[in-house]
Amino acid sequence: MSAGVELFWVLPKKSTPVSLVVVTLVVMNDGYTLDEGLLNLLPLLAMLSKVRDSGHGAALFHATLTDALVAWVVAAMENTGLNSVVFGGGCFLNRLLSANLATRLEVMGVCVYQACQAPPNDGGLSLGQAWVAMQTGFTVED
Repeated sequence: MSAGVELFWVLPKKSTPVSLVVVTLVVMNDGYTLDEGLLNLLPLLAMLSKVRDSGHGAALFHATLTDALVAWVVAAMENTGLNSVVFGGGCFLNRLLSANLATRLEVMGVCVYQACQAPPNDGGLSLGQAWVAMQTGFTVED
């Protein structure tokens, strides 16, 4: 069921950004498929529906999702020749996911860009839209 690859996850502590907590999690070996650029996480979701321990389920979800996203990004990089990735969307408010995905990709030499001054979700998007409106001279009367 869930066996195999151990990952070392690094999560900055909220109170001290420079301190790190290292945890070992286990990836579900058959938790996803990747076929011609299409990432399918239905095997993971099916397994999670059977997990009774919420802590184990959360750990399995995060470890397997990160592993799947790394595989997806690497496959896309091999197909395109690109070596950079930008994290955007509300899922990157999840510190565990974003920190560990960034760590795994950076170790592989991928250049990872993340939101620093605005959130990566709709809040950052609306800020960008407001900036564009200001640059074009848009006013409420328009």
